[in-house]
Amino acid sequence: MRKLHVVKKLMSAAFVIPFAAGIFASAQKTTDFNDYHTLKSTGVMPAVIDKIRTQREESDRKTTQKDQDARLEDNYRQASAYFVENLLLNGQVIFGDDITAYCNSIVDELLKHDPHLRSRIHVFHIRSSAVNAFATGEGVICVTTGMIAKLSSEAALAYVLAHEIAHVQEKHSLQEAVESAKRSTRGKNEEQIELESSMYSKDQELEADRIGWDIFKRSSYATEGVEEMLNILKYSETPVYETKMERSFFSYPGFLLPEDYFPTSIPKLAGEEDYESDEKSTHPNLGRRREQLTPLLKERSSGGYESYVLSKERFDEIVKIARYELCIQYLKDQEYARALYHAHALMAENPDSYFLEKTVTQALLGLTVYANSGRLSKTLPDEDDIQGEEYRTAFMLNNLEKNELNLLALHNAWNLYKSYPGKEHPRLMKDVLLEQLLKNHAGKSNVYSRTPKDTAMAGDQTQFLSDAEKRYVTRKEKRKGPKGDPLLAKYALVELFADEDFSSQFRQMERKIQTAKTEGVDREELARIRRHGHDEKVVIVDPFYMLIDERKEVMVRYRASKEREQKFEQYIGSVSKKLDLKTEVIDVSGVSSGDPVDFYNDFAIIQQRLDEAEVNRGMSIPATDYDEVVGLQREYRTSYFAKLRMLSITEKPKARVGAIIYGLILWPMLPGAIYNSVRPRHYLAYEVAVFDIVNGNKCSSREDTQRKNSSEDYIKSVLYDVLYSIKHTHLQK
Repeated sequence: MRKLHVVKKLMSAAFVIPFAAGIFASAQKTTDFNDYHTLKSTGVMPAVIDKIRTQREESDRKTTQKDQDARLEDNYRQASAYFVENLLLNGQVIFGDDITAYCNSIVDELLKHDPHLRSRIHVFHIRSSAVNAFATGEGVICVTTGMIAKLSSEAALAYVLAHEIAHVQEKHSLQEAVESAKRSTRGKNEEQIELESSMYSKDQELEADRIGWDIFKRSSYATEGVEEMLNILKYSETPVYETKMERSFFSYPGFLLPEDYFPTSIPKLAGEEDYESDEKSTHPNLGRRREQLTPLLKERSSGGYESYVLSKERFDEIVKIARYELCIQYLKDQEYARALYHAHALMAENPDSYFLEKTVTQALLGLTVYANSGRLSKTLPDEDDIQGEEYRTAFMLNNLEKNELNLLALHNAWNLYKSYPGKEHPRLMKDVLLEQLLKNHAGKSNVYSRTPKDTAMAGDQTQFLSDAEKRYVTRKEKRKGPKGDPLLAKYALVELFADEDFSSQFRQMERKIQTAKTEGVDREELARIRRHGHDEKVVIVDPFYMLIDERKEVMVRYRASKEREQKFEQYIGSVSKKLDLKTEVIDVSGVSSGDPVDFYNDFAIIQQRLDEAEVNRGMSIPATDYDEVVGLQREYRTSYFAKLRMLSITEKPKARVGAIIYGLILWPMLPGAIYNSVRPRHYLAYEVAVFDIVNGNKCSSREDTQRKNSSEDYIKSVLYDVLYSIKHTHLQK
């Protein structure tokens, strides 16, 4: 039976089609950078949404073409329309924000002499820390937060956009899709196909560089912007800032990280080599791009052009917004070390920003929870992959003991909590870290002293240690690399214990944990829920259904999937009613051009929060967008939000030689053996997970893959089982 992880891969890739990747894979208002909140869409939903839907409906009605190229083009247009609609409404794209408006103003300047081409271009800002921009065949261009944050001038962004416009103008995504489909039918092995695809894609990128330059040079932008763009690419994997993280940044009263946790030397910031091998890459290396562009740039006179056509002040504001947005994106992507380093760098110019202080605390909390669960390597970068000043942060985090990291995070959270007593987010982070400490690092080998180290010890520093603590000290002294201070943890909380508020909360958390251990769960309540179910409301977000038929030239049955998805939502409602389960389904399928963006904004926050909680595997990590998430919790009157996905697969028939041989031996079985060996196999896979969106806990989950055809009755029966399990599960907060 097909494993569900394969199904998950198909689910995640189902809408991914070939499109022209860019050279890298929007009235201005005053922004409050002290209490910064994530960008949201403004105004109304853009006209391009209805335009894409019209194209999708037209592609659904198309008759099959006999000519191969025409047929492949029709297949591409259908897949592309579905992909772009999904892209625009997945919650990552932002409409009407300052960055989107700014990018479109630059496109106005680039295409002021070509209004027809300008009418085909729709530029949007997309949430991503990657330094990237890309174009689709429908004229949609997306520029990432990471790209904007790295910019050195308006002219550099102008060339980025000119390059993407060239992809649209030359229909590169359509050409690549058709060529890719042809390559896959020529009987070549995967390596040959990959190499041919790489060569074809690189040719398109070089062509987009040339045509992009033709578009760029007709504008008023300075030629230096092109060279700046190439340098951005060279250092695309490095942080925005190159700022030394001092040991004093982690200094608290009575708690200072050991000096040897900070390296005396760091690897030089090198970036990508100009002539790095690009044999299997979709993009030519920087050396080839420079060789092509350099003579073209020299042909243009140097006078009369500007790095900032719109406004340098506006550019600076836009880049600053993107750099603050990166804090949020790094946290949501579990890049906690990068978030910590980036926020620290921003604090050099804004040291009193509550938002930046909160980012540091959230990053340390995420690292602590991952470390205490034994999964720190999943989120912490390898030191060997880090260049420049960021290496100091990675080195320090890689050498901290788990309890030391937890204590560092707790100190930081407590300071934030005391500095902003009216804020709920710091209070929750403080509680999570205190609970993490007492659950994971309290006991015989972790007795936290209330007496200062100098007072408690005179002479032999180990005379007042328990046997367990002495073993811990011995282990620390024998470890390879930095030794640190073996007594750092024991005396880490002395100054905090001097605060009666902290001492009181410490004791309360100890009692809470002990009570949970001795009393356990309420067995009577569990039994009641198992028999009768709970009364909580569950919001099901954007339920997903897809049909895959491996026998077809286009395996994803887009139109049928869309129709089945609509019925799927109806089934959820009818089955929930039978079970007396309170559910609400929210999705953006009914959102149209011209609608207010309010609902889309709510949907985007919920979708991103569920993605964040899912990647964290339901660990107790509070929402990055905490204030917004709590607002939606109140609006929907529940903390419980769910993802529900279902996938129906029809496999291509495979001749099963063993079955036929068996039939030849037992000849009466031969007809059945032949039939079973050539008939297609049907699978239905599903997964559901319910999360508390405030604290991130996974409250209920279930997944399975069954060899069954996806009839309506069977889908309803599976849904009944899935929703029944949710109804009769104790949804713990």
